[in-house]
Order: sequence, then structure tokens, then C-alpha cells
Amino acid sequence: MKRLLTILCLLLGCTFFPSKEAVALNGVDGQIFMNLPDSACLNSFASINAFYWKNRGWARKADWTITGGDYEILYNSDPDINKLTGQKPDPSYNVNALTIKFKSTGTYTFTAIVYKDDGSSSSITRTIYVKDCSVLPCLGNSTGANDFTYNFGTFNITDTKSVSDPYVPASTGANTGGYNYVQHPTSDFKDNSYCVFWNSQIRTEWVYSTDHTGNGGDPKKAGGMLIANSAIAKKTFFVKKDVPVCPGSSYNFSAWFLNLNGLQVFNSTCADGNSDGYHYAGVTFLIIDESKATPDTLARFKTYDVSMNLDGPEWQQYGGGFKTPGGVTKVTLAIVNDRYGDCGNDIAIDDISFQYCSPYIYSFIDGSTKPELKEAALCEGAPVTIKAIYAPDGWDNGVYYPEKDYFKNPQYQWEYSYNSTTWFPLTDSLTLRTGSQTNTLVFKEGALVGDPDKPVVIYYRVNILEKNNASNCAAPSEYTKITILPKPKVTVSTGRVCKGEQVILTATGGYTKYQWRVNPVVVGPSLTVTPDTTSTYWALGIADYGKDPVTGAPRQCVDSGFGTIVVDTMPKVTITGGPNDICAGSSIALAIQPSNSKFDITWSPVGTGTPKTINLTDIPKTIGVNTYKVTVVNGKCTTSDSYNINVYEIPVPKVTTPPTQCANGTFNLNATLKATESGTWSLVTPNPAITIADPTAPSTTINGVPAGSTVQVRWTVVNNGKTDCTHDTVINVVNQAAITGNTILADQILCKISDIPALLTIKGPLAGGSGTYTYQWQRSSNGGLWTNVGTNSNTYAPPKLATTNTVDKYRLIITSGTCTSTSNEVTIRINTTTLKVTVPVDVTVECKKGTDYTTNFGTPTIVGYNATITGTTDATTNPDACTQVIKRTWTVKDQCGSTATATQTVTVKDTKAPVFTYTPSADTTVSCEKAFANTAVPKPIATDDCSAVTVGAPTSTTPVYPNPACKGTYNYTITWTAKDACGNAVSTSMNVHVVDNTAPTFTYTPQKDTTVDCDKTFTPDKAKPIAVDNCPALGSVDLTSVESTPVKDPQCPNKYTYTITWTAKDQCGNSATFVQNVTVQDVTPPTFTWTPA
Repeated sequence: MKRLLTILCLLLGCTFFPSKEAVALNGVDGQIFMNLPDSACLNSFASINAFYWKNRGWARKADWTITGGDYEILYNSDPDINKLTGQKPDPSYNVNALTIKFKSTGTYTFTAIVYKDDGSSSSITRTIYVKDCSVLPCLGNSTGANDFTYNFGTFNITDTKSVSDPYVPASTGANTGGYNYVQHPTSDFKDNSYCVFWNSQIRTEWVYSTDHTGNGGDPKKAGGMLIANSAIAKKTFFVKKDVPVCPGSSYNFSAWFLNLNGLQVFNSTCADGNSDGYHYAGVTFLIIDESKATPDTLARFKTYDVSMNLDGPEWQQYGGGFKTPGGVTKVTLAIVNDRYGDCGNDIAIDDISFQYCSPYIYSFIDGSTKPELKEAALCEGAPVTIKAIYAPDGWDNGVYYPEKDYFKNPQYQWEYSYNSTTWFPLTDSLTLRTGSQTNTLVFKEGALVGDPDKPVVIYYRVNILEKNNASNCAAPSEYTKITILPKPKVTVSTGRVCKGEQVILTATGGYTKYQWRVNPVVVGPSLTVTPDTTSTYWALGIADYGKDPVTGAPRQCVDSGFGTIVVDTMPKVTITGGPNDICAGSSIALAIQPSNSKFDITWSPVGTGTPKTINLTDIPKTIGVNTYKVTVVNGKCTTSDSYNINVYEIPVPKVTTPPTQCANGTFNLNATLKATESGTWSLVTPNPAITIADPTAPSTTINGVPAGSTVQVRWTVVNNGKTDCTHDTVINVVNQAAITGNTILADQILCKISDIPALLTIKGPLAGGSGTYTYQWQRSSNGGLWTNVGTNSNTYAPPKLATTNTVDKYRLIITSGTCTSTSNEVTIRINTTTLKVTVPVDVTVECKKGTDYTTNFGTPTIVGYNATITGTTDATTNPDACTQVIKRTWTVKDQCGSTATATQTVTVKDTKAPVFTYTPSADTTVSCEKAFANTAVPKPIATDDCSAVTVGAPTSTTPVYPNPACKGTYNYTITWTAKDACGNAVSTSMNVHVVDNTAPTFTYTPQKDTTVDCDKTFTPDKAKPIAVDNCPALGSVDLTSVESTPVKDPQCPNKYTYTITWTAKDQCGNSATFVQNVTVQDVTPPTFTWTPA
């Protein structure tokens, strides 16, 4: 082992720790730094971070640029997973970080710009090389006898202690050998330590994860894994020696890896924990041949940098494939740390796998690969060939490449099996079978022997191995299945049928197709026939199973089988007789054709006749449908017929007789019906005046039964199914006439208590009821209960009243049959009512010419014993000129001679003001020069209902000046008042608005255009215009002038023009203007004031 580890160190170029400092990209305090792997595998992921060395708190955001290939972001320190611009650092350690999955090979370039709080930034660019490290797929399905997957065992999830592993070599020095086993739990799991445990968190800062294998579905178990705190030097994790292999064969060597560092270690503990930043994990797989004096490395493949997924623990598979050279029969497998330890490079390993990769070997019937023919069914003795092919065979687009051929010198051995599990080698038989040790196995005609009664299945495959290899290195092909068919077997759905029935014949045996010897020929595994007589049917089985290897023509074989069907004839059966519909208790007679007497006959129900004969008689016992069935059997032919007899129940009418009524011609008729019945009400003696509301309703009313009569009503019930099944019943409806003539006489008012009341009698005559009458007088004193008095007599003599306040009431109750009559009530009392007359309240009305004011008198209310009005008088007075009083007096007298009077007064007054029939306009506006006096306005006109009207002289309010300086604009109101003879008055007003909107008028203006010499003085006052206002009495006109700036002649300064603008404005601001144009000229030549002599 020591020799091997030394060899491994030499192979990997082991160096001591100081040597790595020479090539490290070290961080510098305060400068930007990026942790990034230098290499990675396709479809793996890498975690990257950028920060200020030893000053991680400076970062506030970062902008990332990633170029070079396709990728997927698995983790982002920003909550937005895809955000690369303005990325926030992680909140725990203030570091900007990403986890990237690489989806293409090539060189990726990462640039990070990290910004500080003050807005300043720094950038850094690093590259990573992404390579295709894929484990090549195995084409074949065979496994090797020495294949293994090492999963480091199983733990209970309650286990707290780790274990060591025999395949992890022990450490022999700081830079040699393997690793030191440190049992967990421990407080010092330092560099160069390992253990095997079921969860990864051996150190508290490492991520928590279970192994890759899993627990196999047992929640109480967990798989083990190798967990290592890598040494600073590159040392060996795993060695397995003397692994048997087959020379010239391909193998895959792989394992699953988990970087144990998470966000805390990557962004904090180890971000700048080494002088060159974080150390990623990584291993190299080695396959070594130690059979020689100098061990030979047959293959090596790297994982490159194994990164963590910062989003959560995630296992990754790495490995590679190799092919053993000739003569190599065993190898040593090793996994060696390929990265420096120290801060970082903490790794877990699981499911180390070493697998034989067989070629893809497959065989086809008659070499048919398009389409692939891997199984066939054929006749016994039919010839066939099976050809084997393997891949890779070195051929590529018609060119052979020996280095791509899986075999250099393949050796073949064909085998057979009856269950595809147990295999036996084949040998040649020159007359029947050849090619058992070539790629083509040939069966000649007659070589394949089957079973005539059942299919025989035989599986064939070929083993291929490199020449001189041991037999256990052979790679078997996928099997080819040959089914040797028996003779076709024809089965029938039934061997004996009734004529006219279908029979399905089915041919089996596994043939490709079947033909039936019928006319026309039917092709298919089944045949449906309807034979008229006993018949035999033949089927041919045809098997297609490949192609002739010489001619290429499809192969086919044929065999035959048959089936026989016996046919019976069907009896003809029809039941006749009846009747079909009967009432309960009637009999029936049924029969079938006499020709059926020779067959087996069964009636159901049996009936009263002789059983099993063609005739049947019976009295059905069940209400409803009685089904009679006869069954006739002839061999396989069974026929039957049925006959329904409908038996209807005879109804039993159920009626409730209504009670006798008095003076009520409407009676309720009530009967009960079954669901199968209907009924009809009718009069025994028809009478158009008597009607039944709904004659067919079991519950209805009869109307119009004459008072004093008895009417017979019939209720007839029929069975709805058969209307001649019926029955009825008759009831009496009695309506007695109401008692008439029960009126007693009469109310009595007595004037004094000694008066004797008169005899009470019936006005009569009596009629109605049963004709016999019973009398009962009743009395109620002072509103008390009614009590019976007197005897059964049609008269009654009431006694004297008990007191002057007693009020006795009497009535007579007459009973006859179901009729009772209560008479009117009569009252006997002493007149204790004081005579009183009340008139409506006095009325005051408005005076109006031509009015009859007596219509305002009301009607008096009289309280007294038979009191009446005996007289009415009216009296009129006039207290003043505006008031009239009318009084009306009523006189009344009662039966006992008492009298009383009452008076109502109607007062007529004039309180209503006159009404204007004409008024001037309510508002008017005039110019100041047209101002008018109040008397100039036409006087309003007013009228009154009762007296003459006087309209007074108009009055006006003091003028109101909106602008005190403008006396030409002001407002005032004119008011007129109308008054009648009684002093009732009403007023109307006019609002006057006087305005001054007119500008002054020029009455004189100077000449519009004036020319003067320059030596003449011209002022505006010498030619002033004159202006007057439309309302001159209200103020003077102000006149002003303004001269414009002179416009001079450039050639003559004394020649110029200007304008004078005159403005005339009155006191209300109204103005007018006049413009005068002045021209000044210099036309006078100079004058000599002195001349020489």
C-alpha cells in the first residue's frame, strides 16, 4: 500500500504547501477579490462571490457580466434569482454571490463591478474553463461479475458515532498516504481527517445532508458516506486493489460528491480565509495496472473543481470510462484529492461505482434489421436463420475504424433456453443446424421440432468474447424468440345449436393468419356462421416468419384443423284464446298449435287443465296483469310465448252522506277512490237547477238544492282499466227551508215607571224548518246576559220595569228541525233622556256681493224621546258698516211633551283687500334726458267684492346713485296704494332705473387740417372746439387736448407735422374725441438785414 500511495503522489504531482504560494492569486486588503473555480465540468455548477478583501462590509450592490456559453442561475444573493445588475449582497455576510450551472463547454468570463456606499466601485474579471466530463453511457445491458457499488453501509438514524472504512488508506505523513480516522462526535475534526457517518454536519459550520444512497424506504435507517476535511496536501481518499477485469473490455468508474461548505463558509469563514481565497474541492479517478514492475496508469479523469450549491446541499456525479488493454485481468481503483485543503475543500463521497460496459449485442431472424425481427412464430420444421450484430463494431458511414471496434477478434457461441433464464450451448448438426460458433445460426428444414398440441417457445442468444479471454468475460446478446406452432386448433362457441343461431369458430395456434375453407374464403382467426344443418368447417393456419437468406423472399408455412356443429330445428309456438281483459272472477281458455304436442311443454302458471298439454283453462286470481307463459323445447331449440290477461277489480263505492242543512243549497260530497278507479256523481232525478261542481271529482260540491227539499244523488265508480267493471250507491241530500215570519213587535218607551208594557207578539206568519216549531223568549236587562223567560208560546207579556234606569231587551228563538231563527230585538225602557238640541258652531264668512249667507247654517243634532223640530226663526243685525250678523233659532219637542231651543250665528265681514286688475310695468329703464315725473305713469286700477276702491297718489323713494360723481345714473321706486271702504289696502310698485350712457356732442370743431408758417405761433387755445352733454343740468363737460410728437422733414428741420387730439368727457365718464392735423412749413426766404455799400 505504501508503494501504491507513493506512486499515486508521483502520478498527481504532489507538492508541499509552500509551493502553492508561488502561484496563488492572493488577496490584497481593501481591493476587490473574486472566488471562482479555474475549471469545472459540463452540467455541474460553480459558486462564485465578489467582495472587498478583508472589508466585506463595503459592498452595497454588484453588476455581473457572464459570457462564453449557456448557463442557469441556481442561487442569487439578491431575492430576484435572475438579477445580475444591481444585485444585492446576501444579508447575513454582505457578500455578492451566485451559483451557476454550466450548460455548454468553453471558456466563461465573469466580470463583477462591486459598488460601495459612496457610489465608487471596483471591477474584477476571472475566467473558468468548462469541459465535458460526462460518464460515457454503456450501450449493452450486461453486467460484469465483478461490478460493484460501494455505498459505505447503513446506520440507524439514532446512531451518534461514526465508523472507519477499510478502503480509506491511513495517513503516513503530512503530505503522503491517506487520511486519519477521527471518530465523530469530536471537537477537533481538523484537516487530514475523515469518518463514515449518516449525516454531513460533522463540523457545525458544514451543511446538513443525508447520504446519496437513501434509506431504502425505511424511515428509521440512513445510508453512510465518506466525510473528509481534506488535507492541505493532495492525498488519497479511497483505494480498492485487485479488482478483476476482462481484457479488451470497457468499464465506467464514478462516484457522487457533495461539497460540505455552505453560505457561511463560502461567504464568510473561508471567503478570505486563505491568502488566495476559498479552496474548492476536487478529485482525480485513477485506474492502475500493478501487475508489472512499474505500475501503469491505464486511465485518469478529473472532477475539476467541485463546488457547492449555495441554494442548498446537492450531490453531483463524476467519473469516466476506460477500456482494458489485452492481458490485463485486474486493476487498482483510487480516488485522490486533487485540490489543496486548508480553509475549504471539505467533501463527502458516496456510491462509488465500478461497472462493466458491455457492447450492445442483438440478434435478428433471417438478419432482418429493418424492421427489427426479434421474434417469430413458425410451423414445425420450417427453415430459419438468426444473425447477431454488435455495437460499436468500428464501422462509421461505410468506413471501418479498428480502434472503434469493441472487439479485435470476436469469438461467438450460440445458446438456447426454454425460459430465458437457464441457457444451454448449441453445437452444429450438419444436416439440420450450422453456425453455432459464428455470427449466423442456421436451422434447416426439419430442424425445429415442436408439439402438435401446444406452442413450443425457444429463446436463442449469442455470447461474444475477445479471443483468449475467459468465458466469464463473454457478453451475451438480447435473445431472439422462436415459437414453434402446433397444428391449428379450431374451437366452436357451442357444438350444438338451434337452427338460425350464430356460432363463432375460432382458430388458434399462434399463426400469422388464418383462412377458412368456405365460399367465399374468409381470412382471420374467427368465423361466424349460421348453419341450417349439421356441418364441418376447416381452417388453414399460415405463419410468416422471415425471409429466405438466398432469395430474400418472405418465408411462410401452412397447417390445418377443423370443427363440427350439430343443428336442431326451432318449434313454432303461438298462444291463442282469451278473453284478454276480464273482470275479477271471470275464466279464460288458452291453447298452442297441435304440432307442438310431441315436444316438451311447460305452462306457467299451471292452470286448472291437464298440465304439459297444448290447452290451458284458468280463473286468474290476481288483480292486474296475469302473464301466462308456455315453453316448448326441442333439443337445443327452446322457444316460448307469453299471453297477458288483464284482470280488473270490481269497485266498491265508499261515500259519506252529508248532514241535513238548513237554508243552504250547497253540500259537500265526499267519496274515496283507489288510484285505478274513477267516479261520477249524478242526480237520480235530473233537475237543471241543481248542479254538481265537478261530477268526476270524489270530493266536490252540489249546488242549488232547493230549500225544503230532499234530493237523491248517485255515486257510480268504474275501474279505469275496464269500464264495464262498475258499481254504484245512492245517498239523500236534505235542505230544510229557513224559518220565516219570526219578527216580534215592538220597541216601547214608557214615560213613567208605573206604565205597564204592551204584550209582545209575532208578526208572522211562520214557515220553514220541519214544520213543527218550538218557542223560547229571552230577556237581557241593562246589557246583561240573555236569559230564558216565559213558556213555549208565540206571545209574551213583559213585566213592569224595575227602575227608571232599567232597559229590558227581548227576543224570540224559534227552532224547527235543523233550522233556528232569532228574532229582532225590542227594547222597553223609561224615557230618562233629557231633551237636548245642539247646533253647529258659529260661522264667520267673507263678504261677497250676491251671496245667500243662510246657506252657511248647519243642521241641529237632537237628543230626546221621539223628539222633532217644531219651529225655525231667523234674525239679522248690522253692528257697523262692515259687519252683518244673522241668527237662526230651532225649537224641538219630545213624545213626553218636553221642549228645547238652540241658536247658530253667521257673521259676515269685509277683511279682504282690493285686487289690482291693472298695474304699470314692474321695472323700467330710461336715459337721463328722458326722466319723467310720477304722475306721468298711468294709474293702476283695483276692484273690491263689497265696497268702492280708492287708489291714492303715487309716492317715490329717494334716488340711489351707484356712482356719486355721476348724477345721470340713479334708481328709485314709485308706489301706489288701493284701499276699500273698510280700510283694507294693497300696494304695487315700479322700479325706475335712470342711466347716462351717452357721450358729449361736439357743437363746434376747428378746421380739421391746418397749415401755419414756422414763424407763426399756433396754440390749441386759439382754435378750441365746443362740446355739450345730453343731460347738461347734471354737470359740465371737461375738454382736454393732447399733442403728438412732431414728425420732421429730414431735408428741412423747420418743416414738420403733428396732431392735436381733443377729448370731451361728462361726469359719468362718457367721452368723445376730435383729431386736428397741423402742418408747419417754412416757405419764406431769408431777409437781408444788412447789405454792403
